[in-house]
Amino acid sequence: MGAGVASNLMLRAADDGYNTITFANGLALQNPGVRPATQGAILALWQTGEVAFDVLSGLGGLGTPVPNPSPVPGPAPRPAPAPVLAATGR
Repeated sequence: MGAGVASNLMLRAADDGYNTITFANGLALQNPGVRPATQGAILALWQTGEVAFDVLSGLGGLGTPVPNPSPVPGPAPRPAPAPVLAATGR
């Protein structure tokens, strides 16, 4: 791993943290007393993520775009059926 490259441990910690926030917000949304505040916190989290991805994308921090793969060729055409031979007048 070089400078500016996230380690596996860092990515796992971020994933665990996000899962914890998601779970906690899901529980809080079930409580009518804290629902408005929770909705605000979810919106703020979403907006923060959008800004972060926009900035990273603008700086090239999300890596180079992956080119579209070449189109997959379709199935090979079926061969023409063999000609029907004329009946022999037996």
